[in-house]
Amino acid sequence: MHSYSTYSDLLNHLDQLQVEYQDLGIAPNGDPIVAARTGGDETPTIVITAGSHATEHAGVRAAVECVDRLETDHAVYVVPSRDPIGLNGYASALETALDASVSIESFAAVDEILEDRGEIVYDDDELILALIGDTGFATTRPTEELPSCLRLLTRLKEFQHERPSVLELFRGRRIITPAGHAAVEETGEFGRAYTLVVSPDGELLHLNRFFDRDWAPVETRSVRSLLERVEPGLVIDLHENSEQGKRYHVSLRPTRSGVDFDEEERIGARIVDAVRDIGVPLTTDEDIFGDKLDVVGRTADEDRSRDSSDRFYSRSGTGAYCVDPNVTSPPRSGEGLNAVDLAAEKYGFAFTTETGMHGPFEQRVEAAVVSVKAAIDAFEEPH
Repeated sequence: MHSYSTYSDLLNHLDQLQVEYQDLGIAPNGDPIVAARTGGDETPTIVITAGSHATEHAGVRAAVECVDRLETDHAVYVVPSRDPIGLNGYASALETALDASVSIESFAAVDEILEDRGEIVYDDDELILALIGDTGFATTRPTEELPSCLRLLTRLKEFQHERPSVLELFRGRRIITPAGHAAVEETGEFGRAYTLVVSPDGELLHLNRFFDRDWAPVETRSVRSLLERVEPGLVIDLHENSEQGKRYHVSLRPTRSGVDFDEEERIGARIVDAVRDIGVPLTTDEDIFGDKLDVVGRTADEDRSRDSSDRFYSRSGTGAYCVDPNVTSPPRSGEGLNAVDLAAEKYGFAFTTETGMHGPFEQRVEAAVVSVKAAIDAFEEPH
């Protein structure tokens, strides 16, 4: 099973499948953000998205597999890549900003390009932050614990809260980071990029946030507009996680008023059973509650000090966890709702799958596809 070296490869594959797809918006590099149409005509519709973090490439490949392999009478819209720039990789983003070809074979080469061609905003022994044209670029070496993109997310979040002047030049702009996932098949160190965005108010967020913000980058607005238009009864967002080895989990959301949360737990259990049946190991509680990079920005020690009833995550069953974005005030500690948060709040059932990034690529893809098929089967059952 091949991956996509470029976003054009993905679009060419959709053309080969002879599926209908529509442009939802245009990314800053000129690539269209597309939604493929499959399934039947029954409502409520189903929406599948992937690739808001382009470093998580198995979800992108799985989303296209879903276009080809799903069998349902419900109308399905698939957004296979929510970040075309990141899918094309770090070198491609640099080439767009510089309007010149670049060759990247090492982090030293990245340092040299940013220092020679960029406007350096911050530079220490570990991190370089530069502006090239209207786009920010950051780089740091990965460690055994964290890839480059997550190290940079952590450091730049610290700047937002403790040294906001460092990010002042980036308000309303993107900061592109290398993946730095050398051990992850089909991602690597520079083959994908991770896109961060600094809002006009100085918030540092990524493309799976901003869904409750009037101001939002085009990639977020495109998905949000699709949800508003089709009002889905089921949304599944395909992700991967670098900190849970080869293990898998699914997260559930409290749904809007009038929807029985027991039903969402039933669907979640079906997803987990289907993934377990193909031999994919499930996460442990330590994977979730011991995470060094807590999804609401707390360290592991800080999270352990909190009452369990105030956890962002709570256990729903083996391999399944409930995520309540409203457990903190403001929601998600001010980070803004993501796609499934918004979908659950406004439309219907919503799930995020998280496949362990260190498993074989084909197994990661299949785990995501099986998740979607199981969710749809359970969603369509009379209850």
